[in-house]
Amino acid sequence: MSFLQLAYSIARRRIAAAWRLELTLFLGILLAVSILSGSVVFSDLLAEAALRRALQEAPAEEVNFWVRIYHHLEEPATAAQRDSVYQTAIDFVEERVNRPFRPYLEGEARLLETATFFFGGAPRFDLPQEVRPRGRVQYMTGLFAENRSQLIAGRWPAEPAEAVAGVVTMPVLEVVIDTTGTELLALAVGDELDLLPSTGTLNQQATRARVVGVFRRVNPADDFWYGRERNFSHHNDQWATVPLFTTEAAILETMAATYPGLYANATWIYDLNRQGIRAGDAAALKSALRRTRDDIAANLENSTV
Repeated sequence: MSFLQLAYSIARRRIAAAWRLELTLFLGILLAVSILSGSVVFSDLLAEAALRRALQEAPAEEVNFWVRIYHHLEEPATAAQRDSVYQTAIDFVEERVNRPFRPYLEGEARLLETATFFFGGAPRFDLPQEVRPRGRVQYMTGLFAENRSQLIAGRWPAEPAEAVAGVVTMPVLEVVIDTTGTELLALAVGDELDLLPSTGTLNQQATRARVVGVFRRVNPADDFWYGRERNFSHHNDQWATVPLFTTEAAILETMAATYPGLYANATWIYDLNRQGIRAGDAAALKSALRRTRDDIAANLENSTV
């Protein structure tokens, strides 16, 4: 008998004698491998569930973020010769913030707002400064979208023909206000009011504004509006504040021509997609947020996050 035949014979006898023990050992190994493999899947499921619950229970201030710059409106003829501060910031934020974070966002918007104006043109507005009604002129991307706002009366503002034609005069500024604003100022579609800069360092020329529409937000409690309470009509027990929404061109072209150097700020608003983030994304997303914060602080002038 050769050596191989001898080995085979011995192995067969051992298997026949101890097959129950060896089967138990095999099944034990198979079970251990299955448990180890399943633990990875189970661990991933736990991580996903924990993240989902944390995101759902977190208040808006812990999951949403925004970027803001402070600047002054530039006279249109000057801004046309080079990239304005505002346009430079738009390009920077689009490249460094919007694009990398867009897969993780439920919504985003850009809000451009001027310094405060006092209201005039009617006896009810001619009050002492400490109680006089006021508001900012604002533009917000996405505000006119049906899923965000509903037009109650009138229409949305049209692009100013004067700005398109390069004329710098502003006969009437078309604006829309929210339903609370109509109650605070007793205004309706077609009514007009004067806007007077609240600071004495600027050209004090009055701008005539006409209300062409009234709107309401579809869901003011939506995370999309977090931190924007003061950008809509309210009363602080002293004076009424009613923001006037118009087009971007009306601010950058016609208003900037009338009030060059007027203080303004732009805010990029980000609403995180709480359902779309996976546990495997969390570490990379947190690192990206830290890098973006440092990048903005170092390279975007007059900014805050």
